[in-house]
Amino acid sequence: MPRTRPIILVLIACAVVWCGGRIASGSDERLGVFEGHTDVGTTPKAGSASYDARLKEYSVTGGGANMWGTEDAFHFVWAQASGDITIAAQVVLQGTTGNEHRKAGLMIRQGLGASDAHADVLIHGDGLTALQYREKAGAETREIRSEMTAPAFVRLERRANTYTLFVADEKRHFTKVGSVDVELHDPVYVGLAVCSHDPEALQTGVFRKVEFKGRR
Repeated sequence: MPRTRPIILVLIACAVVWCGGRIASGSDERLGVFEGHTDVGTTPKAGSASYDARLKEYSVTGGGANMWGTEDAFHFVWAQASGDITIAAQVVLQGTTGNEHRKAGLMIRQGLGASDAHADVLIHGDGLTALQYREKAGAETREIRSEMTAPAFVRLERRANTYTLFVADEKRHFTKVGSVDVELHDPVYVGLAVCSHDPEALQTGVFRKVEFKGRR
């Protein structure tokens, strides 16, 4: 028994250190309808996420320099899904400080790599709303901008390889903004994304009335 005790203590200590590091940058713990959350790309300040089951509200805090160009940096609450997908939510960036291009929104992504192909709808701190997409891993990001700024609700639909953005007012009168074709192979990662647009800062986005439909 005396010989096994030190080994047990070492194993416990290692487990604590491993879990602590894992929780800091992400977790496989289920949050509402999602399977886990993680930092994607280079994020000097670790992000986090929580779910209020009573309010059915997700709070996502993320860092990272940007979600643009050839690679992204943000915090991602995700679930894997296949086939036709619809995800919609009311998206609100908390507070009035920070970079005007801090972003929060809905994303469908090939994987959890910084340069992976994706399509998403992101609302910026200044209200700019766009369907952003990267057609292939490592390619430049492109966008289709919405004429409506800071919409009350946004919806992203996947039908085969076509991704469509819809925006709506408080009464959920949805209007189509545009569509793009991006070839993503099943399963894909679907979820909620937040970026501070400043690697030394964190920003929080709140997602309410989340609807998620897809084959899982």
